[in-house]
Amino acid sequence: CSFGSSPYTEFQFTTTATPCDAPTGLAFSYSNDISTFTWDAVPGAVYQYVITRDGCQRFSYISRGAVDMVGYPADVIVSDYSAVWRLVLPEDMPGIMASIEDAIRRGVRWAHEFRLRLPDGRVKWLRGDSLPEVPTADGTVFFHGLLTDVTERRLAEAELRFTQFATDHAAD
Repeated sequence: CSFGSSPYTEFQFTTTATPCDAPTGLAFSYSNDISTFTWDAVPGAVYQYVITRDGCQRFSYISRGAVDMVGYPADVIVSDYSAVWRLVLPEDMPGIMASIEDAIRRGVRWAHEFRLRLPDGRVKWLRGDSLPEVPTADGTVFFHGLLTDVTERRLAEAELRFTQFATDHAAD
């Protein structure tokens, strides 16, 4: 992909998620006990997502809220990031990938809402919101962000649209 004249010009983004191991020493340290306690107390899931220049991707950290967001504990997601990507509804995947590519290309905040089909069969709307760092010397990009459940809001919006439509067409 071409990224214009931003600091992201050397980055090769792929539209398919590719697993990889993060280079040692590059990931932000989340080992501070107070910080870990704080991140685990945040509603949603705080995470660090790593994408290398050649498109390898992984979660290097995700808080305990991951189990509420996606139905898998944090250690499963860190060891197999694709566990999350397999849950994304296929029709939502192109939009997610395009939005991530755009955030990397322009070096701006990533924010996107998408649906997952959880292991128990329920569909949940999530909002991902994160900031990509300027790529490291080897082209690796770190996203620091938050996943939140927006299912209730999405359902309320759909109900409001239905009610509005029914009201608008009641006299017909």
